[in-house]
Parts: sequence; structure tokens; C-alpha cells
Amino acid sequence: MKKILSLLTSIFFSAFLVLSLLPNAFAANTSMHLSTNHVRFNNRSAFDTEIVMVSLTGEAANADVSLTYEIFPVNQNVVSAFWASEWQDNSLPLILTPEGNGTVTIRITNDFNDDQQLLKVSVTNFGVPAAAAPKTCTAKPTHNPIYVKNKLINTIPVYNINNSNYFKLRDISYLMDFGVNWNEDKRCVEIDTTHSSDGAQISIQAASQTKTATLSTQPIYIDGTLYDDMTVYHIDGNNYFKLRDLAQNVDFGCAYDTALKTIKLDNDYHYDSNNVFGSSKNTTTYSYYTEYPSVPDFGSVTGALLYRVSEDNVTDIMYFYDPNFASGGINKYQQLLVQNGFPHLTDYTEPSSGEAVSVYKGRGLVVMLGYIDDLYTVYVLEDEESNTSSDNTSGNTSASYKSYADYSFVPDFGAYTNANLYSTEKRDGQGVIYTYYNTFSSSQLDSYKQLLLSNGFTYLGYNSSIQAYVYSGHNVNVLMNYVPNTNNKYFMFGIMELG
Repeated sequence: MKKILSLLTSIFFSAFLVLSLLPNAFAANTSMHLSTNHVRFNNRSAFDTEIVMVSLTGEAANADVSLTYEIFPVNQNVVSAFWASEWQDNSLPLILTPEGNGTVTIRITNDFNDDQQLLKVSVTNFGVPAAAAPKTCTAKPTHNPIYVKNKLINTIPVYNINNSNYFKLRDISYLMDFGVNWNEDKRCVEIDTTHSSDGAQISIQAASQTKTATLSTQPIYIDGTLYDDMTVYHIDGNNYFKLRDLAQNVDFGCAYDTALKTIKLDNDYHYDSNNVFGSSKNTTTYSYYTEYPSVPDFGSVTGALLYRVSEDNVTDIMYFYDPNFASGGINKYQQLLVQNGFPHLTDYTEPSSGEAVSVYKGRGLVVMLGYIDDLYTVYVLEDEESNTSSDNTSGNTSASYKSYADYSFVPDFGAYTNANLYSTEKRDGQGVIYTYYNTFSSSQLDSYKQLLLSNGFTYLGYNSSIQAYVYSGHNVNVLMNYVPNTNNKYFMFGIMELG
């Protein structure tokens, strides 16, 4: 088997404000409710600000009341504190200016009825002004896998600069689908989140050598607004941006899997600073086929008009659509198929017509997208090779599962995830390597990994020498990863005997 390619790097992210309400030591039926908002205006400003929102309810809500506060430094003083001049949504903001990192306790009194509450606040001052980024520094290639919409991307250069990941702007623009322009007149970079990428080909070679990065002084505009707190470096004549800066300011999902040491990106989700995808951007509802409740209805997703339905038998149905629907509809539908448990299997050209066909497989079904007689078609049929019933749920959720014949303590990867076996390579006295088609979803893969852990295996992490993810137990190592140079079409699963 070929070695798994070295991939991309880990992401580090900043910890944000941690807030916890203390129990109310005073009135049992207080009319005050406290909450906190953290506001970071600019990491180059003099100080950052913590805001405590004091909301009044009940009898005090409409009264002419006076609120007073006391601050008790625990391990950090507050430089200044003051009430905002105006109420905001029935709440009065108390604005704190910390001089460093630490914790304070605030006691707020409602003079109307002597109600009191305590609030413990962790305040953060991000070091204003922040230390200036070095004008030149070393950029090292990073090697952690990166997945975009659950698809492995291993051909773009990514560098580690001062423990942060930096991506070429054109690459991330293409992957996250936002517009980028160089304004020659203003000598500035313009990012436009309201327009799609220009479709230019992204990089085709991962970073392999250490480079010298030079700090860029070019202004950065996002949707017409100047962002002067983003650090950008020039490497080989290209702009490289810190990934988290772009994810937050452009707004796309960015997460880091600490167990698998992988980067995950998806522009169908909002940014969330808690190292998870935020809420979905897709607020459009769509329906499913009546005959196949797990398959999204192509017409409801794309707006395409249904021309006719051809039902060969009770298990095979082909839907024909007028091809004049909005651009981008096919890509959106393909993404929904993957999200609904139908991973992409393969693409091929129909010999008789020369038309391209895309095949998706999962949940006991095969979904084929293509053209026939100038009409767009969605062909749904039952998967005869699957050991699940039609329209089953994604993955094997039963407590019972099949194991490998020679290794009864290892759950059968193919049987559990519905992956089709491509080849088997037995190594006498050493173990066996199975190669599967990538016909499973990322959720099925994650579920199988959890099954390994529950069956006495320990995750050892990513082994760079063999370039695979390793689980150990029962005197064997289980190795797994995607086979390189196949666009994730194949997945390697090895069982290696120890000793």
C-alpha cells in the first residue's frame, strides 16, 4: 500500500470569556437578572471591555429605581467601571475596563427593594496595544489533514507561523466560495462575501519546505470595511491569512478535531469561537421524495420543474426535470445528499450518450445524477450489495455487529459502515490490509471509531512514520486512513499483529 500523504496542520484558537453565575445569597424572589456580554473592540485599542447587563423584571421594571454596584477584586483589579448612560432593551449595562486577566466579583443592589445579586466575572484584557507582528519570520509546512464539507483536501500549501495556520487567500476563497480582488488603484486587497469565488484553480501542491514570510502592509477590506487588525504575510508573492481571522471575519464554519488532529471547514455554517461549527446558514426548507423519505427532492432544492417520473419497478424510480434551473443548484443538491447520509461514490461517463453521471450511495440506496434526452435525471434504486433494508438509517446502529473471521475482537468495518470491499491483502504472520471503496459517511466513520474504543481499543493518535491513525488493543494495531492520490475514493483498513 502506498503511504498516506503528509497533510495539513493543527489549528490553535483563543479562549474566550468564561462566565458563571453564583447562587443568589440574598432575596429568594429577586427582580433582577444578570447576564454578561464580552465585547472585544479591537486588539490594537488601549483596553478591551467587559459588559454586565443588569435586567429588571416584575415590579421594579417600570419603577424609577437606582442601581448601585460594588466590585471586589479577587486576583485582578478593574481599572474603571461605570453605568452606561442609557438603558438597552430593559437592561442597564455596567461597563468594566480590566487591566489584565483575572476574576472579579460584582455585587449589584436594587435600591427600589434592596434586592442584591452577586456575579463572578472572568475579565480579559488582550494586551493592548498587542505586540507587533514580526516583519519577517519562519513559515513551516503543516501536516494535519483538512476536510472541506467532509472531503479531504491535501493539495494546498498551509504554513505554521507563530503557532497559527496561514492559508493562501486565493485557496481559501475558492474553498469557502467568496470573492477576492486586488484593487490596483487603491493598492489594497478586497474581499467580497456577497459574491462567489471567480472559480480560478486552487493550488495543486502542498507545502513541503520552510519559507521566509514577510509581513504585508497592504490594506484589507471586507465588504467595503477596513480591517486593520488582521495579520497577513507574503510567501512566494502570495498573501497568506491566518485561518481563524478569515473564518471569523468572512464567517464560515471552522473546527479542529483534537482526537484526529484534523481541520474541518464548511461555509454552510456560521463561525463559532468555541471550536465547533456555528448554526447552519441554510434556512431554506426542502422536501423529500414520498417514495424515498431519506432522499431530498431535487425539485424542491433547485426549483427545477418535474417533467415526468419513470417507475421501472417498485424499487427503481427515475425522476426527469427541466434543466433550466438556477445555477449552483446541482452543487447544493449534491451537498445535501452527502449531509443526508449519501457519500459520493464515483463519477463516470455513459458510453452510449457520453453524458456524465455522478453516483451517491448510502442508507441502502444508490442515487445517480445525470442527463437523458436533454432532461436532468435523478435515478434512485435499492442497493443490492447493501446488507441493510431500503431507506435504512445511516450506519449500523444495532448493538450487534459482524466481526472479522480471523480477528473476532475487531468489528468488521465494511459491515458496520456499509462500505464495499475493494481488495484484501493478507500478510502471513503479520496481519491483513483491507481496502474499501469510500461509500460511507463521516458520521459512520466516527461511529465506528467509537465502537473500537468501546471494544477495548485505545486511540494512539496519528503515526507519521506509517502515516495512518492507530488504535491498539487485543495484541493488534488497527490502522486506518484514506489512500492517497485517489481523491478519497479508497480507504485503507489494516489489522497488524503485535509481537
